[in-house]
Amino acid sequence: MTINAKLNVLEQILDTAATSAPQACSAMPTRRLPETPARLAQNPRSKTLLAPTESLWRVTMAETRAAAVEQALTWSLMATGGVALAGMVYTTAQFLLVEQGLFTWVRAAML
Repeated sequence: MTINAKLNVLEQILDTAATSAPQACSAMPTRRLPETPARLAQNPRSKTLLAPTESLWRVTMAETRAAAVEQALTWSLMATGGVALAGMVYTTAQFLLVEQGLFTWVRAAML
């Protein structure tokens, strides 16, 4: 047998092994497990389960709502921090301008 013929036989064996379904032994009784509801969300923090009668649309909207609330909270905190930083810059600029005017006035008074 040539190498190509041996490879073809091995490929046929692998194809049949991969496509054939395993069969249970008839001597052993088979036991069916109860079906469990499938977990829907890929978000690890999510606790949403899809019930068999529940609509996929409702579950998806519930997951989206939680993400939207989290994004709104994040953006509101970032906006508050930005406004506070802008207020500090404005107050510092006012202080420096007043201090410069004070130094100019003291210098002019001393001359």
